[in-house]
Amino acid sequence: MAQPLTFFLLLLPLSSLFFFSNTSHGNSLASNCPSNKCGGVKIDYPFWLQSNATAYQYCGYHGFNLTCSDDGKTIFNLPGKSFHVKNISYSNNTLTLVDVEVSSQTCPRARQNVTIPTILPLSYNRLDLNLSFYYNCSSGLETDVLPIPCLSSGGNKAYVFVVRTEPAGSDFDDWYNFCEEKVVVTVMESEIDDQSTNGLIFGFEEAVKDGFVLDWRAAGWCRACEASGGRCGYNYTDQNYLCFCSGGSTRINDTCKDREYLAPIKEYPSIPNVHILITVLPYIYTIFEQQREEANTPSSGYDSQLEEEQYYTCVHNFSCGQTIQNVSYPFWGGPDGRQTCGHPFFELKCQNNDYATIEIDKQAFRVLKINQSSRTITLVSSDLWESESHCTRALQNITLDDNLFAYGPINRDLLLFYNCTSRDGRTIVNNFTCEIGGIESVGFYADKTLFNELHNSLYATISCNQSVEVQIFRETMAEVLEKPWTLEDGLRRGFEVTYDAHIETACGRCEGSGGICGSNSSEFACHCRDRTDPVTCQSTENKQNVKKKLAIGFGASGGTVLVMGVLIFLYQHRKKKRYGASSWIPRNISSYPSSAKDPEQSGAIYGVHIFKYSELEKATGNFDSKKELGDGGFGTVYQGNLKDGRVVAVKRLYEHNYKRMEQFMNEVEILAKLRHPNLVSLYGCTSRHCRELLLVYEYVPNGTVADHLHGDRAKPGSLSWTTRMSIAVETATALTYLHASKVIHRDVKTNNILLDNNFFVKVADFGLSRLFPTNVTHVSTAPQGTPGYVDPEYHECYQLTGKSDVYSFGVVLIELISSKPAVDITRHRHEINLSTMAINKIQNHALHELIDPYLGFETDFKAREMISEVAELAFQCLQSERDMRPSMEKVLETLKGIQSEDWKLRKPEEVEILSDELVLLKSDPPTLSPDSLAKSSFARGSN
Repeated sequence: MAQPLTFFLLLLPLSSLFFFSNTSHGNSLASNCPSNKCGGVKIDYPFWLQSNATAYQYCGYHGFNLTCSDDGKTIFNLPGKSFHVKNISYSNNTLTLVDVEVSSQTCPRARQNVTIPTILPLSYNRLDLNLSFYYNCSSGLETDVLPIPCLSSGGNKAYVFVVRTEPAGSDFDDWYNFCEEKVVVTVMESEIDDQSTNGLIFGFEEAVKDGFVLDWRAAGWCRACEASGGRCGYNYTDQNYLCFCSGGSTRINDTCKDREYLAPIKEYPSIPNVHILITVLPYIYTIFEQQREEANTPSSGYDSQLEEEQYYTCVHNFSCGQTIQNVSYPFWGGPDGRQTCGHPFFELKCQNNDYATIEIDKQAFRVLKINQSSRTITLVSSDLWESESHCTRALQNITLDDNLFAYGPINRDLLLFYNCTSRDGRTIVNNFTCEIGGIESVGFYADKTLFNELHNSLYATISCNQSVEVQIFRETMAEVLEKPWTLEDGLRRGFEVTYDAHIETACGRCEGSGGICGSNSSEFACHCRDRTDPVTCQSTENKQNVKKKLAIGFGASGGTVLVMGVLIFLYQHRKKKRYGASSWIPRNISSYPSSAKDPEQSGAIYGVHIFKYSELEKATGNFDSKKELGDGGFGTVYQGNLKDGRVVAVKRLYEHNYKRMEQFMNEVEILAKLRHPNLVSLYGCTSRHCRELLLVYEYVPNGTVADHLHGDRAKPGSLSWTTRMSIAVETATALTYLHASKVIHRDVKTNNILLDNNFFVKVADFGLSRLFPTNVTHVSTAPQGTPGYVDPEYHECYQLTGKSDVYSFGVVLIELISSKPAVDITRHRHEINLSTMAINKIQNHALHELIDPYLGFETDFKAREMISEVAELAFQCLQSERDMRPSMEKVLETLKGIQSEDWKLRKPEEVEILSDELVLLKSDPPTLSPDSLAKSSFARGSN
């Protein structure tokens, strides 16, 4: 016993060094999660001021970054829109927003709908109300509804209605076609006057300028971190989730209560290796000792292989059709074996890969919507949906399990009465006729509250054989009571059910420990990579014995520790040498030595899931040409439907040889290490030993930026300038992140910028990407890239830097303001290359000839100013000499400045970009060579 004790005492001075280092690097909650103030608005966790966050990390929820404008207003951005933050209530978890564009207008005119990305834990407040605005209607309504005077001019008129209270019938549908635009605006219901004159809503002007309210809640990793007493954040450089604890420590991918050892946040420069050594050695030995003891412990009765399969079975969320996408615990569904992936009463059944159903109280319901942020489900009776009639016999009362479900507060109780007679012969209000079983009968419906109040008067003489109580939305109730012919449509809109938050409490602890939430028989279970646990992947027994095992670790023999220390040192030295020389895989096949352990034996490559070739072959319909999405870098991309319901994009490399395998491994390695909301996610791949090399990405459904600018989806005026500006900022954000991670994209173009249904950017196709080492400024490579986007200096020396991406992004900016393709051989020979054309137009004071006429450059002062600023930035990016171009970080900073600038403070004077106000090109832009011209004829059809 003396020898371990002596060694332990020798370790104490070194341990004190580590403790001192950890203490000095550990930051308190106040310093990691600072409180700020902007224009009277307190900015506190979970929100964070973007200017205070470093390039590497932040403390707060993803997407909750705020900016402070020069005039002292707090700005919050959603896709395509910017908002003034009017108020943040940290006690009620509410955020009050006002559209920046309408805040100062006397007669507010909203220009686009607001969409909340599903990745943000935000939802509309229940007291919000939606207004529908119809603009530039060339034909008036044939009703007594008055147009909005201040938004109508000449023969064009504007109208406003509360959503779902518009006039019904084919006449209204025909009239709507005469309106150029419809925009739905969310306001606070309390700001709308209950009274109206001839259909014109009172108070809409002030209501729009007073904004609307959003609720927020913790979700996923942040919920687990907060449950342990911490505050969550993220480190962009290491792609790690952070949990800042009250004691000043920072947990990496861990909560504040699950481990004894704390990992300090990575500082730049990093802490000395001796501290890492002293930290790691005892912990490694502890794990070793723990594994040895567990190996000698009898089995707990679980089948380890089955439990491991449960983890990988449940790692994928449930999706069905276009409506239900990526829902997680407590919901589950799919093939056999996924019963353990959710709560037993939350099974979703995907019908024909089109829509999902759920069974409650032995009744089937069609699921119209799931909002896991607000914990709500929108349902409609399956029988009602399919029969399209309220006369169905299957319509019946339902009873909810109070421990799991409750009706939403925005619902109203509607009573349906069947086979009714009036004893005094009077016509029944809100009546309908049903024919059931060949017998025609009269029925009626009523608001339950009104029915109870008027039962002894209005309904006293009516008798019915059957009644059913159903739920409908509050807005729907008002509509069907006023317009009886809308009853079927109102019922088919469904009703809202909330599910109990307590079922997610245990899930937060499980996710925080690295597990996946599920069930085991009728109880909650946490699926871990190596087992299933009733609570978390950090078992109670392990926590109780941690002190004992730490003592064993510190008391280990000096010889063992010395050997382990040498091994770790050699490993770190080799790792540093490897990345100091080259961070991509060598072309020679010997880079995969047969003597080394195959990393794929663990079921993953660089931590990425390995799919079976047969599974992907089936998912794509044997690579059916009808499912082809396009040609990506070195391969064709297909849409696929996995057996778990997810819709994915599958890239099939053209050839399987050493060159393609290097390309394949390179893309897997890079994508596995990168995580950013504006980068496409990699779900998995096939084995490199497989007969074909396949990569599986998330499916982004709304096409590419190229499609919307000058492709199949392009429609004049459909892509507003605000949306294009957001696309530019989000793309620049993704590229700045790549460069900070030492990655050059090398094929930046509008065909590689994908858009989801909310026009949120996902930069794709890392087929040409390369990690570039920190000790060199460029990467040499063989000719690659896409004509029209390639850095001019690349043709001279075949060397790429981050400035090469900047040049390509400059072309993208020109595409955004012009809606023209990068290369078009139908244009004049001096304008085939868009970058050449843009530079000539700018230098010849003819910018207006380049701009898409539908962007309002000639009529909208704000759009004119912003477009001119972006054109100037693009001009700087397109400099032929790299040193003259700004960095990607500077480009992003400039774009954000343009986006947040208050243009109303500037005088609306004529804008003109003069060549002497810009940085002049030192040499003429290169013209296309004959070879390039030959290639360019295929450029528009290739990705």
